[in-house]
Amino acid sequence: MSKAVSVAKREEWFGRAAEAIVPPELVTTDRVCQRWAVSVGLGLPTDVWMDGIASRPPPLDDGTAIVVDQIILKSPEKTKRVIVKWYRTQLPQPTIAEQLNLTERTLVVAWKLSLNFLQWKFIESKHSDLLALMRFRG
Repeated sequence: MSKAVSVAKREEWFGRAAEAIVPPELVTTDRVCQRWAVSVGLGLPTDVWMDGIASRPPPLDDGTAIVVDQIILKSPEKTKRVIVKWYRTQLPQPTIAEQLNLTERTLVVAWKLSLNFLQWKFIESKHSDLLALMRFRG
């Protein structure tokens, strides 16, 4: 591979990665979604091999996980599909975008809009533990 192609690919990758950065005002919502994603299910270890070492966020407590799950399930269909595919699958962004009939750029926009929607729904829930998580700004 020529150096020019290598540099172009690297710049393209950096551009994509920069787009998917969580805006500061949505960091707590993103973290709640990450914790929700590992909370649902049986909570048992998986036999699926994953390359690389990555720490997983701690799961939400059962009550909070149920509230978050209900909020996500009651969300508009497009919001629910974006959130579930983004947080509950290991699929790369291009694959998620293709499955949702979006471009990679519009997928990132849809993800940020979905987080914004969920932020308001989480706050509206009046669930004390969820509200405490939303107030935390680490």
